[in-house]
Amino acid sequence: MPPDAKPNRLQPLVPPDRARDALATQRQGLEMLAAANRLAFGWLDAALAQHATVTRLALGRMTETAQRLAAADAPAEHARAMLEMLAAARADGLRTAEELAALAMRMRDESLGLLHT
Repeated sequence: MPPDAKPNRLQPLVPPDRARDALATQRQGLEMLAAANRLAFGWLDAALAQHATVTRLALGRMTETAQRLAAADAPAEHARAMLEMLAAARADGLRTAEELAALAMRMRDESLGLLHT
């Protein structure tokens, strides 16, 4: 500073060039987090779609088998066993779907938590 110049008391504590660098770094970090979240949610959507497809196919095959048993006048215990298998498959499918949905919610909450820290 020249000897006759008065100090600027309004000068920022962080020089403008460094402030821009810090903001750029912070923005880059947020963009990376957003990209990672988009990727993770894409994977989760693919897993949910795959689960729905597999469940639908399995239930379709079991339903077809149950209809064949009914048409063949199978004994009541066979029909009952098939209905129990269908109920168990449905319960397993629903439980897995709920677990995947809970995972998606946890990922979302943790991602939002990272943004607020």
